[in-house]
Amino acid sequence: LTFNGDTAAANALDDYEEGTWTATLEGTTSNPSTAVTVTGTYIKIGRLVWADALFSNVDTTGASGGVQVTGFPYNSDRTVPTGNVMAHTLFDTQAASSATNITPFFASGSAVQFYQTFDGGGWAAVTHFGSGAGRYLYFSLNYTTA
Repeated sequence: LTFNGDTAAANALDDYEEGTWTATLEGTTSNPSTAVTVTGTYIKIGRLVWADALFSNVDTTGASGGVQVTGFPYNSDRTVPTGNVMAHTLFDTQAASSATNITPFFASGSAVQFYQTFDGGGWAAVTHFGSGAGRYLYFSLNYTTA
């Protein structure tokens, strides 16, 4: 599909897809004792992908290190911070008075980790807040794929 008489292949809308994907919540040091997975949704238009996942009341017993999600429907073509995140009793962040933002970050083509920024500069990975039941993580993000 082309627009306004532009016939260049690079400018054509040649791909549209909607679907689901299996999101897996992990730790960068150790994963939960039992796999934590949910079904997320995605929309892909050309190279642009929008994806979300809602981990509600999950048990992360055994997880440690950075919070990581894998299983995305398409790999990201770059490492980039992107998207929105909301969490409850899952993240171990710096003092509330200095943490200003938490952002999903494609640490590799297929894994998203979560980073916090601070008043006055700097950032650090967000780690699992202990582990156990009653953990929540909702996020959505946009990224590009090859």
